[in-house]
Amino acid sequence: MPRVLWVCVAVIAVEVAVSRSAYAQVFEINGGNSSLYQAGGGSVSMHGPSYNATIGAGMIGGHFNYGAKVEKEIGSTIYVAGDERIDFLLPTDIFDPSHYLYARGLGVKSTWNGVDFISFAGTTSTRYETPVFEGSGFGPAMGYLALRRELSPRWSLRSYTLLSSQATEIVSAQWSPQHKLVMAVSGGVGANQPYGAASLNFSRKWLDVLGSYVASGRNFRRIVVSSPIQAEPEKGNLLVTVRPVRFLSLTAGTQSYLVPDLRTHQNESSSVRSVGANLQVASAILSGTLYSSSALGVESHAAAFAASREITRRVKVVSNYMVNKPRAATASNSFFTTVTETLNQHLSVNQSISTSNGQTSFLYGGSLLSNLMTISANYETFYVPIRTSSPFQQSLLLDVSLHLFGRVNLHGAT
Repeated sequence: MPRVLWVCVAVIAVEVAVSRSAYAQVFEINGGNSSLYQAGGGSVSMHGPSYNATIGAGMIGGHFNYGAKVEKEIGSTIYVAGDERIDFLLPTDIFDPSHYLYARGLGVKSTWNGVDFISFAGTTSTRYETPVFEGSGFGPAMGYLALRRELSPRWSLRSYTLLSSQATEIVSAQWSPQHKLVMAVSGGVGANQPYGAASLNFSRKWLDVLGSYVASGRNFRRIVVSSPIQAEPEKGNLLVTVRPVRFLSLTAGTQSYLVPDLRTHQNESSSVRSVGANLQVASAILSGTLYSSSALGVESHAAAFAASREITRRVKVVSNYMVNKPRAATASNSFFTTVTETLNQHLSVNQSISTSNGQTSFLYGGSLLSNLMTISANYETFYVPIRTSSPFQQSLLLDVSLHLFGRVNLHGAT
């Protein structure tokens, strides 16, 4: 079984609600330590009907970091000062809707003559996110402007401008001629590299189609920062799901990405192709997926099969078999079975047996829900292509929350 990294986190949160005539304020205090981030510190947040404010500070890896943000709403306009996460999502980003950047400075969000806009001026920032506080650092000066105009219920235009150490200017158009049919195009430059993309999102009762094609410069990036490290889709990407009958679904897809390599400051190509099926027979669910991936110049083939069935109303069995064969390397395989028993509405337990490359392990978990505490311990398996020698990563997810006196909460997690 792959090694499991244990992390202990302690967080104490205190919330105080104060009612004054027509409004209420909430104060939240967080403090604790995280071994995963080598961090310790705390934060104070204040929330009101028209404002939010947060300040936090602490040590991360032996270095002091701090962060602060104030957000004030006046009429239909929102003013921001401090650290901000700015979404940088294009309509063509249908495979990875998580593009954003961190900045420190002043910003405005509002609408003018039917145009929604977001503007921000200051510096780019490297955000240090921990479970107990968020800190940031100053980067190069930057200016950001995003515009959106709804031309009709079916058409919309968007523009994204980012000026920093390198320039980004991307314009997008989105068209939705029918229900659950959306097409979009984007074009421009990013980090002084050319960029163009087109996408299709189509859904019907028996068919789902996600497709895009991206053409960009080899070192295209929306913004040049050391963190967060974000992959950019490239070339053709497609995901098709077909449901010919109610109890059967078939899926096939291919996805390609450019991933920044901070050692060389160049983008590296990676790709994953997969085909799978999901079948429901009586009270059992059977599924299987075949993978072919390429990352860091290494090609690998893998397969994952799963079967689950409810034996009784309170007992469920799930089995997984996974095998991986990198090119010019030794194959690896693992078999994982979990039996979950729901004892009552508050308590469930699970027992697992794992066999991986000739080694057998017995694992135990479960969950408890009560007024005093909430505890859960479960195992999940992920396919991580960049781990070319062993892409199936088994992880323990442990979460403990104690609801103490008043509004004090003690939280620990891995």
